[in-house]
Amino acid sequence: MSHQILLSKYFKLIIILFFCPLFVSCASSIASRGTSIRVATQPEGKGVKTIPLEGYLLGVLEKEVHPDWPLEALKAQAVASRSYAVYRREHPRHPQYDLAADTSDQVFVRKRHYSPAIFQAVQETEGEIITDQNQLFETFFHSCCGGMSERADQVWPGVVNAPLLSVHEDPYDGSCPKAHWEYSIGRAQLAELLRQNHDPIGEDWTISITQRDDSGRVSEILIHSDSNEFHLTGVLFRQMMGNQNLPSTLFEMTDSQDPLVFVGRGAGHGVGLCQWGAKGMAEAGKTYREILDFYYPGSEILGYHQGHKTNQPQSGVEGEAPTALPVEGATRAPIIDTE
Repeated sequence: MSHQILLSKYFKLIIILFFCPLFVSCASSIASRGTSIRVATQPEGKGVKTIPLEGYLLGVLEKEVHPDWPLEALKAQAVASRSYAVYRREHPRHPQYDLAADTSDQVFVRKRHYSPAIFQAVQETEGEIITDQNQLFETFFHSCCGGMSERADQVWPGVVNAPLLSVHEDPYDGSCPKAHWEYSIGRAQLAELLRQNHDPIGEDWTISITQRDDSGRVSEILIHSDSNEFHLTGVLFRQMMGNQNLPSTLFEMTDSQDPLVFVGRGAGHGVGLCQWGAKGMAEAGKTYREILDFYYPGSEILGYHQGHKTNQPQSGVEGEAPTALPVEGATRAPIIDTE
């Protein structure tokens, strides 16, 4: 990096620290910028708020990632979350709102003050979105892939641009608390869950994994009893068990004992950006663009201004943050793991 760029970065940092104590006024400025997005802040599509896009992202990153993580990981999350929000703006979740403020889309929290690192990540990537051949797509992300990403169409059949969201190994998420996990449940308790959520089963029954997808995740489970048998997808089985109990569908299972034991890896659906993997990549010296290229291979980062895509770069000098433009009447403007 040239001395000119370094001096420019230091100068901008001094300006931020001098003019933006606690980052309140600057966060307030960026929070008012960008196209607006309609967010359902309460369950069942209630509490719809219209929020400027960049301000919305501040609240998303506060919930999706830890502000102490490397800046490049935060920037990767900012671009992925912005891209997802813009896609939802063009393809609304509901006629009355674009997306929800929970794990069905992106978790959002509205705060008076935002973490300095979160503000910096949003500001330095302002307006940047991920595209495929100049088209928007759902930039899914999750907590931890367990060393192997998942295909989008394995989780959501028919999802657009599935080829970009494919299976590949990920050696970077080893520090994730859910990189390895174990859960046990009594046979009687599991039988009751099956009766409540699906079909009655007899007293003598077995459970087995009958199919896995390309990533090794469980795609089909067979329940066989002396009275009937039925199949469940891995996704439905995980939902029945509870996402906190089975953090992912990348697991092995023992059916030869009571309780049953599930041993697995990762947390979340495994599609797209792995947040803990992004952290690991940033710690290994990767830039946010390299991180995004790893998790969305073949994609391109473009600009999104006033609701229009453009292929103009977001900064005049490579490696330099975009210039913050003054906004009159600026006002203060919530992760995902889309499970």
